[in-house]
Amino acid sequence: MADIVATGKLKFTWCLTIANISAPTAAELNAGVDLQTKIMRGGLDESHDQTAVDNTHISSTKETEKAGTSKDELTVTFKRDDIALQDLAYNTLVPGSLGYVVIRRDKLHTQAYAAGDVVSIYPAECGVRLPEPNTINEPLQFRMKFFNHTAGVDAATVA
Repeated sequence: MADIVATGKLKFTWCLTIANISAPTAAELNAGVDLQTKIMRGGLDESHDQTAVDNTHISSTKETEKAGTSKDELTVTFKRDDIALQDLAYNTLVPGSLGYVVIRRDKLHTQAYAAGDVVSIYPAECGVRLPEPNTINEPLQFRMKFFNHTAGVDAATVA
């Protein structure tokens, strides 16, 4: 069995409308704005956490717990463009706007979304643009946190 090499195989799209996040259509996803070429290498911080619920009873000799609520967190560092009209990430991701972050990991980013693709979808509100420090020999950057206002889907199949 061969490993999947990740190089070039991350597609990050901002979509304004998706009718069913468990089964989005290829047309809905392809209508979004692809931003993967504007994300810094190592600039996608996607984390998941889950709270433990203590269910130890009074006569227990060992502590026990059950799975509680989970939380998805997404913070992305984007590159700025020196031509204002081409500053795609900065112009598209307006603080406070609502939409959907869609991430596909197993096909080249140049391939359009297609039926059967497996994607993660996060219904999100854009946070503020947090400027990163100016660093010699690096593009100007900003960081944005995406706030999940409703539960996302880790493995939705494109219809």
